[in-house]
Amino acid sequence: LALAEAESLMSKETRESGLTQSWAWTLWFRYAGGVPFTSGLLVFFIAEKIFYFGTELWISYWTDAASLPITVLGFDFPAQTDGLGAQAYYMQVYCLLALLALACAFMRTIWIVSGGIRCS
Repeated sequence: LALAEAESLMSKETRESGLTQSWAWTLWFRYAGGVPFTSGLLVFFIAEKIFYFGTELWISYWTDAASLPITVLGFDFPAQTDGLGAQAYYMQVYCLLALLALACAFMRTIWIVSGGIRCS
């Protein structure tokens, strides 16, 4: 008898399966912050990818300067054969690009988490 009473008190939940419905995504983005939230997310994502690809491009420039100096965006960089001081310039640019990519990825993560908190 106790089991029958418990079943009558509790309603059975329905569970959906498959892909998340579009209305759920629309609701989430609206409560997360709407267009400003989505725009900020897009800006951080694009900036991160630009800096990440910048590191890849920089490595190609770096290897091109194995024995001859190069000029990138109006800045002159010595050949790698000029010693450790020359290598330091290349490493500084690489580290700057990598840190900027990391900062954008971190900010994008914080942005998404803050949107999720607003939704909850």
